[in-house]
Amino acid sequence: MRTVSATKNRILLYGLDWFTEQHDAGMVCVKGNVRYRDAVYEGAAFCRLVASAAADAGAFGEFVRELNGCFAIVLQRDGALCAATDRLRSFPLCRTRFRDAWLVTDDLLRAMEDTGMQPEIDSGAMEQFLLSGFVIGQRTVFRDIFAVQAAEIVRLRDAETESERYFLYDPKMNVTPDPAEGVRTADTLFAQAIRRMTESAPDVRNWIVPLSGGHDSRLIVNYLYKAGIRNVVCYSYGVPENPQSRLSREVAEAFGYEWHFVEYTRGLFDAIREQGLLDRYFRFASCCASSMPHTQDFAAVYELGRRGILQRGDLFVPGHTLDFLAGSHLTPQVCAIQTSTQAAEAVQRHFSNWGSRRPDRALQREIGRILNDTGVSSNGFPECFDWQERQAKFIMHSLRVYEFFGYGWRTPWWDNDLTAFWQDMDVPAKLNRSFFFYGEKHGWLDAKLKGIPFENELCPPRASKPLSRRIIEAVPPSVLSRLLRATGYTRKFRINEGLHDLYGDIPIERLLAPFSVLPGYLRRHIAPYRKRLASQYDYHQVTLAYAIRWLFFGSVGR
Repeated sequence: MRTVSATKNRILLYGLDWFTEQHDAGMVCVKGNVRYRDAVYEGAAFCRLVASAAADAGAFGEFVRELNGCFAIVLQRDGALCAATDRLRSFPLCRTRFRDAWLVTDDLLRAMEDTGMQPEIDSGAMEQFLLSGFVIGQRTVFRDIFAVQAAEIVRLRDAETESERYFLYDPKMNVTPDPAEGVRTADTLFAQAIRRMTESAPDVRNWIVPLSGGHDSRLIVNYLYKAGIRNVVCYSYGVPENPQSRLSREVAEAFGYEWHFVEYTRGLFDAIREQGLLDRYFRFASCCASSMPHTQDFAAVYELGRRGILQRGDLFVPGHTLDFLAGSHLTPQVCAIQTSTQAAEAVQRHFSNWGSRRPDRALQREIGRILNDTGVSSNGFPECFDWQERQAKFIMHSLRVYEFFGYGWRTPWWDNDLTAFWQDMDVPAKLNRSFFFYGEKHGWLDAKLKGIPFENELCPPRASKPLSRRIIEAVPPSVLSRLLRATGYTRKFRINEGLHDLYGDIPIERLLAPFSVLPGYLRRHIAPYRKRLASQYDYHQVTLAYAIRWLFFGSVGR
């Protein structure tokens, strides 16, 4: 832990790779690496860069806006604190007032243990967490403790708070690219993002790519290969010969890249739980109290490390979150939105876990306040909300898996120039990712990948739900739970990744230990499913229940 307390304010930093320097005017703490005016900065050089920029408080926001990379910054200067995150809050930070002083930390639960803070649970925020996997806006699941949002600078002086958003994902939708010229421009930007990434880590041992059967990670290995990068290791996981893994192997073999498969078995998950690794990870990944731990490739990273395939000096390169940038979340219904009420209703789809379908007026009002604060148009707001909440707080939080096992990572597809390209593109080009798919077919992909389909081409989405699914959804959850337990039926979710076995065959209610102590606003959502075995329900939602145990019971003992 690094404790900075030159004044009564405190900075508690627990994560690895923070770099701290004392300067004449105060303290600078930085994490990550950035490109600024075509030079790469990290460690001491990054500290000095920030210290120099902070001397001109009025221009600091513009300086941070120019930073291209993944970073967090905490400053203590002239008796005040300042905290800033990158465009996806890659390294979460929290702030609160405690004993008449400000406290900024990267691990709220550990800070609570070390300081004796005992905050109250925020019932509305905890319900949001259960239903979506994140808490919206600046809130956390605790009252009066707030998260620094994506692309936010927070200044804390005396008892006052000032917030500045230096970037918003506000779809401009005003550029209609000529198809051929657009493909060439994007190709240049993809290649540039990969070049910048490799320049940021000249001493990397291997680039580790979680390679699926989809588009984003395939473009990662595609542009690594085209850049002449050969120290690449790919992996996939799940049940043997699942469609994602078969395609992953074909792509890796086409480029001559090393490829590994981790079979997800009950024995593997049992070993992880018996060693206490899953509990330790949940504790680690609950650091910001506003994002659920991500478990999808946790067992794969563990197993690859156990086999010796992963070593210190390796860097992971997931494809996050190119599909979002290219328009995968843009629908005709979103484009037709005309009012703020319609925009608020559209984003409520993110709050549908545990069978929740009831409109929540309090949530709609809070979403409406966020819409007003951003100033984004009504039909642009769903994508802005998705960026700020789901992409930053759920998708990017999956990076905690790599950090837990001691590895670094890069996310090249959020390079500033590449982001601006997609943000400016108009609706017809982004709708159904039409321009993106055109680019893949007309110049982006290396000839070695010709003939290898994508997973969505092998398993296209159904126009309607199958009859069996409609029947299951018509059965009351409590009745279905009894039928599932009686028959021993186990579902294999997420294209046979095998994650249904992650928590073993224990009732969901036992994951919450004890279920009866949960407050009513949480029990009412989980109660219809609490008798099901964990292996008989969506692992994503079971993960939420397990996370509640850490945030509700583990941290405050209630």
